[in-house]
Amino acid sequence: MQELQAHIQEHLSTLLVDPSSVVKRAVLRGISSLCIFLGRQRTNDVLLSHMITYLNDRDWLLRYAFFDSIVDVAACAGGRSLEDYILPLMIQALSGPLEPTLVEFDTKMPL
Repeated sequence: MQELQAHIQEHLSTLLVDPSSVVKRAVLRGISSLCIFLGRQRTNDVLLSHMITYLNDRDWLLRYAFFDSIVDVAACAGGRSLEDYILPLMIQALSGPLEPTLVEFDTKMPL
């Protein structure tokens, strides 16, 4: 199983840093299954470390995809990662001048 995880991780790492935001968004669509397959440690080390960089991307659709998928990643990454790493960076990103992301994110919130 570890050999398969390492193989998938290698290919996934390439996709997570692809110059195309379309590729990155496609990876984020199936992120919960990847988190379960990779486990907590690899989710933190591989997925989360790359995903956080998406908050600085100019493509608002990629930032939106980050916010749409981060709940599943945080559930797998664990409470400590959520409190120490994810939430502070999300707050910082939401405090910045990213209006389209905020508007889109807000309209998705349930009433």
